[in-house]
Amino acid sequence: MYRLLDRPGTNPAGDIQPATKVASHHFQADDTIMFTGESEGSLFLIRSGWVRLYRILQDDRTLVLGLLGPGEVFTQDTSAAGVTPTTAADALTDCEVTEIPYERVGPVLAKSPQLSRKLLGALARRQAASHDFIEQILTRDTSIRLASVLLDLGRAVGESTESEGILRITRSATHQALANMIGSNRVTVTRKLLDMQSRNLVRSLGRNSLEIDVSALVRYVEGANQPDSNQHAA
Repeated sequence: MYRLLDRPGTNPAGDIQPATKVASHHFQADDTIMFTGESEGSLFLIRSGWVRLYRILQDDRTLVLGLLGPGEVFTQDTSAAGVTPTTAADALTDCEVTEIPYERVGPVLAKSPQLSRKLLGALARRQAASHDFIEQILTRDTSIRLASVLLDLGRAVGESTESEGILRITRSATHQALANMIGSNRVTVTRKLLDMQSRNLVRSLGRNSLEIDVSALVRYVEGANQPDSNQHAA
């Protein structure tokens, strides 16, 4: 798996730059942007495309922390008590990502008040998304977490179909990939997808792709937030 950041300070044109320079890189889908245990001293800004941020658990399972789009930011976790950070990021779609070393963040922000507002807003959104993710893992029914992830995937990689409001998802749509995104397991995801198909929320197109009814899924998720909702934790 090729990755531009495997050569620190190298830009797409092949010119060698000091490691502390701000640099933008282009990635193809499935390229690794940030490996576990590296890039603790940088902030990454997504210019275009979508990025999958995830963590490798102690049992080698993968837990997706979020699907991030244009204008969003991410960083590596800080080492604590000698434990190597286990967060990584890869390109969900073709994308452009700018790496800003921490020592350059101040000068960059000082030059552009507009960029300062954008970065601070992006950091605030990432923090809020992290809090929402924790809440979903702890309190949300597996079906609702799955529905939310399908809507996120629809926004990121969904393809239009002949039917209005129906999106086709052909990337990261395996049952195991979906299980990773919601902190569950493949068997549970398979069972929940079958239930969703019976409700006409999704339609399976085979092992690696499916179609989703966006409006129906939104209503399904919103219904779970109602006080009298009869959704129960799985």
